[in-house]
Amino acid sequence: MRSDDQARILELGELCTQEDPPLCNASCPFHVDLRGVCGAAAAGDFKKGRALLEQGLSLPRMMARLCEAPCRDACKYREIGDPIQTRQIADACMRFGAETKTRTFLPKRTQQALILGGGLSGLLATVELAKKGFRVHMLHSSETPAGSLEPLIPDVLPQEAMDGDLKQLQKLPVVFERVDPEKMDPQLYLDNGEYQAIFISDDQYRVLAERGQKIESDPKLRQSEIPNVFCSGQEALQPSFLGEAFRAKQAAISMDRFMQGVKMDSGRESEGPLPTKLYTNLEGIVPRPRVEPAGNQYTEEEAIEEAARCLNCQCLECTKACAFMQHYKKYPKTFIKEFHNTLNFTLANRMHNIVINSCAECGQCKVICPNDCDMKEVTECSRRIMIGDDKMPPSAHEFALLDMQFSNGEEFFTVRHQPGHAESKYVFFPGCQLAATAPDSLRAAYEDLANRLEGGVGLILGCCGAIGEWAQRVELFKEQLKKITAAWEELGKPEFITACPTCYHIFQTFTEIPVTGIWQVMCQIGLPETAQKGTGILSIHDSCGARNYKEVQDCVRELASRMGYEVEEPKFSGSETPCCGFGGLTAFANREVGTEMAAFAADRCQHRSLTYCANCRDRFAALDRPTVHLLELLYGEHELRSTGISLRRKNRISVRTAMLKELWKEEIMVAEPNFKLIIPDKVKAIMEDRMILESDLIQLFQKAEDDNSFILDVETGYLMASHRIGNVTFWAVFTKTEDGYVLENAYSYRMLAKEF
Repeated sequence: MRSDDQARILELGELCTQEDPPLCNASCPFHVDLRGVCGAAAAGDFKKGRALLEQGLSLPRMMARLCEAPCRDACKYREIGDPIQTRQIADACMRFGAETKTRTFLPKRTQQALILGGGLSGLLATVELAKKGFRVHMLHSSETPAGSLEPLIPDVLPQEAMDGDLKQLQKLPVVFERVDPEKMDPQLYLDNGEYQAIFISDDQYRVLAERGQKIESDPKLRQSEIPNVFCSGQEALQPSFLGEAFRAKQAAISMDRFMQGVKMDSGRESEGPLPTKLYTNLEGIVPRPRVEPAGNQYTEEEAIEEAARCLNCQCLECTKACAFMQHYKKYPKTFIKEFHNTLNFTLANRMHNIVINSCAECGQCKVICPNDCDMKEVTECSRRIMIGDDKMPPSAHEFALLDMQFSNGEEFFTVRHQPGHAESKYVFFPGCQLAATAPDSLRAAYEDLANRLEGGVGLILGCCGAIGEWAQRVELFKEQLKKITAAWEELGKPEFITACPTCYHIFQTFTEIPVTGIWQVMCQIGLPETAQKGTGILSIHDSCGARNYKEVQDCVRELASRMGYEVEEPKFSGSETPCCGFGGLTAFANREVGTEMAAFAADRCQHRSLTYCANCRDRFAALDRPTVHLLELLYGEHELRSTGISLRRKNRISVRTAMLKELWKEEIMVAEPNFKLIIPDKVKAIMEDRMILESDLIQLFQKAEDDNSFILDVETGYLMASHRIGNVTFWAVFTKTEDGYVLENAYSYRMLAKEF
């Protein structure tokens, strides 16, 4: 399983194309960072732009004037308007950018290369080989090494551009020699042993071709049939400055390897123009026309203005929509690399486990990504590996997992036929979080369904197990589903009606239980009498659980419309909806990121948000964002404030107790402590932050009273007590008054002690 998960993580990483080059870079055989050049020029940083050009080109001044600019022809901007004038921007960078002073350390080479002929290819091969430390001897029969470039000076190629590029040769082991044309025949130098490799420039190749002497060469290695002779072959007869320069570089790389006696073809698959899958979204971009220079070349101001049109082509579609990725300033491929490396190093504390546990596993990225890259699956695989390696700290998800087990424990889990019925055609499964945050709405919804549906509507109170699935505690998740399935069978396998989109997804995906949403039921049987007739606009916030269920999304909108509301579709709605931070248990493992997720999701809504997930509504309300749950509109707005973890626990117990007493007429005994615990608001906030339940402290005080294990802090005068529950040790700091215990502070330590 581990190897399968690791392989899948790497496979998913290949789907993220953010690191693919933009079209301009990909079309350049030298892979010059033209996106970076334009970005630097747009910022007026011509020095940086020049440095990027010099990094990719051996003769950058000359190429900035001579290149045919396939980057311009490939430019993404061409789809909406005039392409970016990349060559002119490059030329401006070379003219206006300050030279970067660098020290050149040459390797010591004893071999010597011969360059036959000048021109662009001869000069470039000379520079490339000399920079590698080889002694280079160029023979040329033209007046200067410029060869075929001479007629272009100065109108097309300024003399200062050539001189500036060739200045770098002054400190390199290069000798230029003008010779008679008859001394330019390569046959004269094959056997003298002075030269270990020979390059025939395109200038000289054309001369030889006119004499009927055509030499073929390998199109990748540029090696001829004579092993130590290299040239462009018949491609030299096809005029192209860029092609000539690139072929010379290919030959120089091969000559370097040939003279060192290593394989010439190894690792050269990425040479030349490359394919790219980089996606760039052009939606909403208003095209601007290209800047026309007043003279023959761009001024600084003109170059800046033209470079500012560059789209800075990137994908980042998922990052724009995900607060988790925004928080870490990363995209899927970077996460995947880090996750993979982390999972393959033996680290005692797994440094990235917090990041791995911060993804909401909501699936939004896969929907948005043009290539279906899925961080949800990456995170699931990573968590499974960490759990299998026993490297997932218990504290990461323990509180949530225990809360799930509480919901499926004796204090909440309930299975009943409708009062007065021996059979159930339907069963209402509201989900644990609706009971925790909006118990009045839950009860109202059940009573409405029971009154209006024929055949009996049973009730199951419990948790679908999504928390176990998010945490990748596979066996624990299966246990929860097994319990729900057994309850369903006990009631005669009725159709499930759920009020939770996540439950809807879990049952649809992992069980054979027939499930529908209360939203679809309401669309079929009509609004309840209690439904509020409203006006105005509500901003829809879809649930992660409903991401792939358009039938759910459509019904929610239909119900809002029937009540008189206009629904606003905020950015990233429907299948692209962002998570509120509860999904994937982010809110438990990384509260900061979870809060940022909730704020991002809520703040894209221009009006009061309409939710149909209890967690979304509760998390928005906790940030004081105007929000309402659909069931509150259908059955009256009873709970408009946020709940805390202790109240959520109490709500589940109280709604179950009230329904069993009042609807099923059952006597339910609820144990009450024999003392009063007084918790000031400031301490409640501390408990919320530290995930300490009021019920945990009640157990602590009950044990302290039974054992008389109170501790007096003589310095502060406060009493203290502690109690271990599972893997958690709780501490309370308090005073004892006539009214009860007044809590001053509370702590918890979540750890698992093992013997070695």
